[in-house]
Amino acid sequence: MKGTIAWFARNSVAANLLMIAVVSVGLLVARSIRQEIYPTFTLDVVEIDMDYRGASPEEVEHSIIQPIEAELRGIDTVRTVKSIAREGRAFVSAELVPGMDRNRGLQEITAAVQRIRLFPDEAEASEVSLDMGRRRGVMYLNVYGDLDQHGLVDFARQLQESMMAEPEISVVELRGVRRPEIHVEIPRERLRSLGLRLEDIARAIDSSALDVPAGTIRTAGGDIMLRTTERRDLAKEFAEIEVISRRDGS
Repeated sequence: MKGTIAWFARNSVAANLLMIAVVSVGLLVARSIRQEIYPTFTLDVVEIDMDYRGASPEEVEHSIIQPIEAELRGIDTVRTVKSIAREGRAFVSAELVPGMDRNRGLQEITAAVQRIRLFPDEAEASEVSLDMGRRRGVMYLNVYGDLDQHGLVDFARQLQESMMAEPEISVVELRGVRRPEIHVEIPRERLRSLGLRLEDIARAIDSSALDVPAGTIRTAGGDIMLRTTERRDLAKEFAEIEVISRRDGS
């Protein structure tokens, strides 16, 4: 009989050597194979996130989502569009045609969103990005207790840092946490008595709550970086901003 199997049957030494080589290579490669319980995967999806603070879901749908959907329908690289309207926020995901270059799709959708001129003036700039992958959690922990929301968030962040210190844990995500906000409320009568407008208050806050780099000084012992440290994170820090001053120093 002829053939590969017949040849190995007549040459048992060669067959054994081949088996040893295959097993050895398998053992060496097995140590470098990446193993994941829930592997990360990416989709050909472009995500559009836009804030419209204070607006109801109906207003978000009418003022934000509908203009975006109308603009995306004219793009050939877009396969389907899914939208979610929440209070003060709009989320739109556009799935690209299979085989389409993701970066090209991102550029076309970004340009399409920037062409829209129907957005309200109060709406913030849109964030257009590619889907960066999905993960499934191995374990979920819920944090609750007799604390206010700020205390719960601080405790959850401490728990996150403690878990990240463990070498066996690679990723810890914090979900369900609202982004911190600071509200500045001024009575209308107070503004009129001082001759101020809300734009003046906003301009003072914008120019006084920034960390601005101011260059570098080169010395024999090394470079010294100069910058103003005026970033503010707490409400009491914003309350100290000087909005108007008089000649007498008040």
